Amino acid sequence: MRQLTHIDAESTLTVGVAPYFSARWLTPRLGRWWARHPNIDLQLRHAYQPADFLHDKVDAGISWGHGDWDEAEVRPVLTGELVAVCSPALTGLDAIAKDIGTLTRQRLMCEFDRRHWELWFRNAGLVITRKLDVVVFDDSHALRRAALECHGVALFFRGLIQEDLESGQLVQILDVKVDPGSAYYFVRPKGKPVGPKLAAFQRWLMDEVRRAPFA
Repeated sequence: MRQLTHIDAESTLTVGVAPYFSARWLTPRLGRWWARHPNIDLQLRHAYQPADFLHDKVDAGISWGHGDWDEAEVRPVLTGELVAVCSPALTGLDAIAKDIGTLTRQRLMCEFDRRHWELWFRNAGLVITRKLDVVVFDDSHALRRAALECHGVALFFRGLIQEDLESGQLVQILDVKVDPGSAYYFVRPKGKPVGPKLAAFQRWLMDEVRRAPFA
C-alpha cells in the first residue's frame, strides 16, 4: 500500500484554479494536455481565492488578483481588461448606438467595483452628472448569465468572452477598456524546486497562452 501511495503521489499534479477561468479557458484545452502528458494525473482544485501554498495542498495555481503575493513566484497568463457587453436583444441598444449617453439609463452590472463604470464612461469621453444604477455580482457565471438574459449591460473580463462575441450571444459597446488592476497569473511556491510535472504543466500553459490567449 505504501508503494502504491508513493506511485500515485509521484504521478499527480494538483493545480488550484479560479472556477470561471477553469470553465471558460482551461478546461476546453485539457485534451491537448492529456495528449501531450498522458502519464501525469492532473487534478484541478477550484477556489475563488488565490492559491495558498501554506495551507492548501496544491503544487501551483492560476489565480486572479494583483499578482503581488509574497509567498509565490508569478507569471502573467491573461490580462484583466474589462469591456462593456450586453445581449444583442437588449431593449435600447439601438439608442445606445446613436447616443452613448443613453447607456447611463440602462442597468449597469459589474463584478468587482461599481467605480469601474465611472472609469469606463470617463475613458469613453463622457462626463457623468447623475448617479449610475450599478448592480454588483460576486460571481462571473452569474454576471455573464445576467447579460445574456438582457438584464443590463455588464463590464466583463475581455479575455474570457471571445466565444460569446464571435457567436453573437454578446456584443461589445464601443472599443473602450478599463484596467481593474488585476489579471490571471500562474503561481507556484517561491523558492521551491520545480519538479518535472510542474515544469511540464508550466510549459504547456505558456504554449496555450501564446497559441490562443483569449477564450
